[in-house]
Amino acid sequence: MSDVTNENIIDQMQREIDAVQWQPIETAPRDGDAILTFDIRSNYYPTVRHWDEGEDGDMAWQPRIRGVFPTHWMPLPEPPQALEQKP
Repeated sequence: MSDVTNENIIDQMQREIDAVQWQPIETAPRDGDAILTFDIRSNYYPTVRHWDEGEDGDMAWQPRIRGVFPTHWMPLPEPPQALEQKP
């Protein structure tokens, strides 16, 4: 019997939708990968950041921006495919 059911398909689709929506910063990966961040308190524009050691030795979202502390994050989209060159 196949594991593919309407319920499984719907669950997978919901996980994919959830993955591209703003998430609380507490759930962001802290593995050094770049993510898109947003600070809802300052309404500063979305910024690409990564979790890393700062100049002072503290771990934080880099690059640091004075007065901006990420509250939400989402994964970066896949890069665009190379355009096909026409002769």
